[in-house]
Amino acid sequence: MLSNADADSSCIARLKPAWQWLLLLVSSAAVAGAFTLGGIPAAVLLGCMVAAIGMGTAGHRIAVARTLMGWGQGMVGCMIARSFSASASMDLLQRWPVFLSGVLAVIAASTLLGWWMMRMRFLPGSTAVWGMSPGAASAMTLMSANYGADARLVALMQYLRVLLVAGVASIVAHVLGEHSVGTAAVFPLDRPVHWEFLAATVVIALSGHVVARLARWPSAALVFPMFAAISLQRMGIMEIELTYWVLALAFAVIGWSIGLKFNRDLLLHAARSLPRIVACTSALIAVCAAFAALLVMAAGVDPMTAYLAMSPGGIDSVAIIAVSNRIDEPFVMTMQVLRLVTVVLLGPMTARFAARNATR
Repeated sequence: MLSNADADSSCIARLKPAWQWLLLLVSSAAVAGAFTLGGIPAAVLLGCMVAAIGMGTAGHRIAVARTLMGWGQGMVGCMIARSFSASASMDLLQRWPVFLSGVLAVIAASTLLGWWMMRMRFLPGSTAVWGMSPGAASAMTLMSANYGADARLVALMQYLRVLLVAGVASIVAHVLGEHSVGTAAVFPLDRPVHWEFLAATVVIALSGHVVARLARWPSAALVFPMFAAISLQRMGIMEIELTYWVLALAFAVIGWSIGLKFNRDLLLHAARSLPRIVACTSALIAVCAAFAALLVMAAGVDPMTAYLAMSPGGIDSVAIIAVSNRIDEPFVMTMQVLRLVTVVLLGPMTARFAARNATR
């Protein structure tokens, strides 16, 4: 394996940050373009993610600014809000038992899998319990070190799950090709733009980052703009205006932010545990896919809608894939948001409980 000195001496690491960003832009455009031609859903997100991972493993020295990442998540929140009509909301309220069952099933499955892996000593300390949490990645990573976990492995498990969930969801969407429409079809390039509403939408998106920092809740960067946009639409104050190029930039920012976290130091640190981490994460995705199948049979939900709704984590990437397909977006995002809020409220307590009992 290469040492840190080897990584620092790589060609990528020796480039100035401006050149590294240029290389990332060019490689992202190439990969995203190839994915688009191949009919892969969420091509911009996945293409930028793959290009950023390549930069990370080559020893990059760049990172996406928190403000820019917060804006990207806020734009996704506004995109989600745009799909919530009054009639859709009433229908969702009537199906609350389905949402409650789906949220609790995924949280229970992730907690039990983490508990079992800790009992089997697959990973050091309580790492598996914290790493398997289906959401609230930042909170879980920060708290994990206080309970005998390897915080770097927890972070890798969380980010790797986002990557795998996005990749698998895109493959499933591609297999069910009759659903795929692409973001450009939803937001046509020749559609007239209401610039005053677009400016207001951008401001709402940025407000999420401010709230997230003040509340010290990273997920608020997406959740606050989503609820704010829904409320403003319902009151008739404004319309959510989005364009393809603005969303493409937001998707790229999110893809880069996720991909650049896979740096060489982290991968070297996790080299021995990586196969087990991939196996554990794949097991959780498979269990959630089984829950999605039950959702299809018991509630009559569309297969792609059910799969995305039950996907464990990566709410922003799931939303981006959802908008590129002919599915029930409000259903998917209601399930994802409810689980995110539940994990934020109960996740740390559940993880602590599982970690303590796994050692008995």
